Amino acid sequence: MAGSVLRANAALWGSLEFHLLAGEVEQVAFLLADVRTPGSREFRLCAVSPISEGEFSYQGAFHVSLKDEVRPRMIKWAWDEGGCLVEAHSHRNGPAAFSPTDLAGLDEFVPHMWWRLQRPYAALVLAPGSFDGVAWWEGPDAPIGIDGVVVDGSTRFRAATGL
Repeated sequence: MAGSVLRANAALWGSLEFHLLAGEVEQVAFLLADVRTPGSREFRLCAVSPISEGEFSYQGAFHVSLKDEVRPRMIKWAWDEGGCLVEAHSHRNGPAAFSPTDLAGLDEFVPHMWWRLQRPYAALVLAPGSFDGVAWWEGPDAPIGIDGVVVDGSTRFRAATGL
């Protein structure tokens, strides 16, 4: 089965990149996505919610932890808007790849997210010049890769690193 694609307008994607790639520490944002295009595995990104410095319990160059109230607020946002969530974070050095800590966090969190929203979910890591991503369309035990990012109809990233 083919993977997923993220689609965004230039303003939203630019805002996401600006937030994630700013500074010397990892950054986090959540995106609201529409996935109602029949027969597709596209996340159409609609809005971005950057996580601010005060919303981290820890924020460093190689690891972050969100305060307990952040994820429930993002879940409520997605529920209220009828959308899906895409979590995104940065790594300062490329190529982009999920760290073992990232993967352990996804193993723990995706089942909860799926149980709460019963909607597709995706995770993205962005580094300067590259990205990697994974999506869950059928449930927490069936991840697929995100193949690319399309911004205003033009391919921004042709392929994920898959690392």
